[in-house]
Amino acid sequence: MATNAFEVYYLGVLADIDPDESDFASEDASDLVGLTVGTASDPFSHNTTLLTAEDTTGDGWVESNDTGTTPENIIYDGIASGLDSTVEYWVTITYVDGSTDSTEMMVIQDESGRAFLSPLQHGDSQNDPLNDAAIESITLDSVSWDNAESMYLDPESDAFIVCFAGGTLIETETGPVDVSRLSVGSKVRTLDNGYQPLRWIGARRVRAVGKLAPVRVRAGALGSGMPLRDLVVSPQHRVLVRSRIAQRMFGHREVLVAAGKLLGLPGIAVDTTKPRVTYWHFLFDQHQIVFSEGAATESLYPGPQALQALGPEGRSEILALFPGISARESDARAIRPLSEGGASKAMVARHRKNRKPVFQADLREA
Repeated sequence: MATNAFEVYYLGVLADIDPDESDFASEDASDLVGLTVGTASDPFSHNTTLLTAEDTTGDGWVESNDTGTTPENIIYDGIASGLDSTVEYWVTITYVDGSTDSTEMMVIQDESGRAFLSPLQHGDSQNDPLNDAAIESITLDSVSWDNAESMYLDPESDAFIVCFAGGTLIETETGPVDVSRLSVGSKVRTLDNGYQPLRWIGARRVRAVGKLAPVRVRAGALGSGMPLRDLVVSPQHRVLVRSRIAQRMFGHREVLVAAGKLLGLPGIAVDTTKPRVTYWHFLFDQHQIVFSEGAATESLYPGPQALQALGPEGRSEILALFPGISARESDARAIRPLSEGGASKAMVARHRKNRKPVFQADLREA
């Protein structure tokens, strides 16, 4: 039996949106249209949780109870219940800064009535808005697809993995070291605070598809000598941008931008050479900028989305070390401003249009 845990928002126990199991349609799916989850005082992005799906047949799908089929289970809060229905909706996303976007998401409901709002099952650009910035609320606008009898086992569950691919060389007090050979206590070179000891390090091996496919940054693609060798990171791993364009757009010469937002710049592309990748992530007492293959990149920033993506064991370890993180997002302070969403895309477009490197070593504060 195969299982997978993925990030969702728990909607509670709701009326059955698929009362007739004789066909594949969810007859009452429209009853959820207009539902809004998340508020300014209790944002959506602070309340995501994990749901586990079971594939007992090993065919890659979790079957519902439609047309007499024996349902496969989804597990939440330690309680298993058969899958009853999945429905896709067009939604409006409102971010904490007041901006909005739209995309598709799905509602999963089990036989006990528990319902969950989840990213789409397939890893494509339609899930980008879920990664662009902290989300205040999501509103279900209309039904997109209500005729599904099963769900894919591996939804877009790890969209927020922020880490280095195995084999990446990290600068330490003893020189470049493969990230897989680091351990708690290893002293890693940081841009702002010299050599700092690691407090936690972990790894996950995943399929290199969709949002989990790594980004390869070719040697010199960020600027002169940045990186020194090809750098491979997860799409959500942020690299340091240091340029006059960043200064003009954000009022800071240095900002952190997800590698996935740099796609399209010369020498930066999705790496499709391997079916699986091992991602390594490490944590200091505070967010830091480190040097990976000679490029300035971030350590793990333990915001709520990154914590969800680590999985229960890694998350428990980190919260034991830093219990305040779970109470307030502000306890995890970013070492540099975080450029996200449309702002990142606009900045990268300007660099591409003006043929300017995203890291200028000799730049002075304007």
